[in-house]
Amino acid sequence: MKTRRIIPNLASLNLIDDAKAFAGLKPCEQENILFRLDWIRKIISSPHGSKAKMSEDAATALDVSLPTISRYVREFKARGWQALRDRRGKNVKPLPEAFRMFVRQLHLQCQRATTGREVQRTLVERWRKWQRTGDEKFAIPGYTSPPPAGPKGYPAGWSEDNILRFRPDEYALSIARQGSKRAAAFLPSILKTRVGTRFGQVVFFDDQDLDIKIAPRGSSQRPLRPQGFNCLDYLSGCFMHHVNRLRWWDKESDQYRTLTQTDFTWFVVSYLQKHGYRSDAQGTTFVFEHGTATGYNNRSLSTFGGYHNFDEALAAVSYGCIRVERSGLFNQPAFAGMLFRPQSSGNPNFKAPLESMFNLVRNRMAALPGATGRNRDLKPAEQYGEDLYTGQMLKLWDRLDERHRKLIRFPMLTAEEFGEVAATVYQSINARTEHELEGWEKCGHVAPQFRFTPDERSPWMSREEVADLPDDVRAMLLAKVETPGHVRPWKLSPADVAAACADELTKLPDCMIPLLIPMQWARPATVKSDRTISLKDQLLGPEAFTYVCRFEDRDGVRTLSPGTKLLCYLNPFAPERLVICKEDGAFLGTLNQQTRAGWMDQDAILEQLKERAEMKADMDTAVRPHLEGLMADRAEMKRNNQRLADGKPVLPEEIAEARAEAGRKGQRTAAANRLQEHGEAINWDAVPVEVESWQDPFASLPDDNHFPDSI
Repeated sequence: MKTRRIIPNLASLNLIDDAKAFAGLKPCEQENILFRLDWIRKIISSPHGSKAKMSEDAATALDVSLPTISRYVREFKARGWQALRDRRGKNVKPLPEAFRMFVRQLHLQCQRATTGREVQRTLVERWRKWQRTGDEKFAIPGYTSPPPAGPKGYPAGWSEDNILRFRPDEYALSIARQGSKRAAAFLPSILKTRVGTRFGQVVFFDDQDLDIKIAPRGSSQRPLRPQGFNCLDYLSGCFMHHVNRLRWWDKESDQYRTLTQTDFTWFVVSYLQKHGYRSDAQGTTFVFEHGTATGYNNRSLSTFGGYHNFDEALAAVSYGCIRVERSGLFNQPAFAGMLFRPQSSGNPNFKAPLESMFNLVRNRMAALPGATGRNRDLKPAEQYGEDLYTGQMLKLWDRLDERHRKLIRFPMLTAEEFGEVAATVYQSINARTEHELEGWEKCGHVAPQFRFTPDERSPWMSREEVADLPDDVRAMLLAKVETPGHVRPWKLSPADVAAACADELTKLPDCMIPLLIPMQWARPATVKSDRTISLKDQLLGPEAFTYVCRFEDRDGVRTLSPGTKLLCYLNPFAPERLVICKEDGAFLGTLNQQTRAGWMDQDAILEQLKERAEMKADMDTAVRPHLEGLMADRAEMKRNNQRLADGKPVLPEEIAEARAEAGRKGQRTAAANRLQEHGEAINWDAVPVEVESWQDPFASLPDDNHFPDSI
């Protein structure tokens, strides 16, 4: 009889005298009983003369014969509703429990998620061999001898459908076929909440391969999938830092390379210097994985602080404020004694907030050209030809000159275009307000919005927009706050929450880099004669990075001398700053990259000229004291030569004669001034000078005349 979904009638339910027993039945059996009860009630309560017609309708509805309907009525009157239960097969002898356990074992051994057909075929074939040979090795548990064949050629109860009923549940099948990691999906999740967490207290890190291919012009002759690192703050749900990189050809090892633990270590350092960590009692917990997204742990590596483990180095430089957590590993057999262990892997659910955000990133990029699909079975059919054509165009790009390279069109994004798109995607994810982030309202990450009228045409305004309104208009709007339809809560975006809490973090200073990064990763360099150093990195391009060796320390601005030996820490994710230290690991400072200025970019050129002038002034300060004597000698030389050029006395006798002549001239001038006061004037310049017969011109003057003291 087919199961029918019916609405229970109250009158039919009243005929159930043992509600507990009825509730213990299967839903399908309950529906069948209620359906039969409804028709039996109608037959019993129908008036005389209409019972036959009602019985015929019941037989049609229940898909049984009239005698069966009569039997239902008789049994109900004799034994109640329990007489209406379907007892078909109840008198069949049940299969042995040992046989059922054996069938379950066969289900667990079958590696394909099929029906019970293969298990039933295995049973029948084994039963036939047992019948034919009588060999006990083909014996079936639960039977002492081969059971007799039924009407269908195999023992009763061995049908495919019945064998399928003994199949274990999904958890048992998964743990037997695929192990503990797959079976964990059928266990309850460990629920956590962001409520009560502080900003920067929990940060998730992981790597990902994006479901897209791009055309890497100049670095490869075939399309590649971008890879990258991401970190997510738990409280704000904001992508705090992300980088993308392509698989690259390592010239030293002569093979393609992908993301490494070295890259991840630098990624974490760049996050700490860009954003920071909590230096209060809450501290910061970094959630790493066991694969690529984890730091170094190698006794052959050592920082200048003596650390061989990145986790320990992080704790040391933060004075215990940073700690690292990782999920447990699925690296043991599902059951002890099974001998073979699975390949070690972590639990992705441990960093579920970040794993789920990767899905959002892929959804935002789903419409980009060059999609690869989530896996091989879902990739577009045209990807094969698209990859071949893109490879041909990349080879053509390498052969063309700069003018014609710009004219090539690729069927997928170039690396530069993808970089811009990826930055926009992450920015839009961080700026979204239509989200369902757990605990958002309880954390207080909401803000009110206001409008003048409860009309859909009236725009909503934020608190900042309301604050910019005139005082009278703002007062009128705020007066309607208590009226429904004028105010609503608005979810803040992850970027808004992160920006509001950014000051709670402490950034990692540059002086801690030699204590975090192994000295084996430092690059030796020597200051060149022009006070610069140059470094190359294959992943950052063919051109060298140039840094001016001038930096600030505790004593002021310092410029390094040519020939100085340095150890340089170049962060590939922040190459604009270079941390340098001495060969013994002593921190010196941080150099800034010298960028090339455009020919017409006057501001950039002037900035470089200003920096060079300041550098020159500092260098001149050290040299000037040593040249003061030479500068004095050259000034005297210039003065002497100028006297010769002007005809002035230079020799000692010439100087003495000039001084005597100057004295005589001064005396004559003074005497002339005195005579002019008495009415006499003598042109002493016209009087010849005789040195031996010189007479005092003042001897004839009266003694009582008064002369100024100057005379």
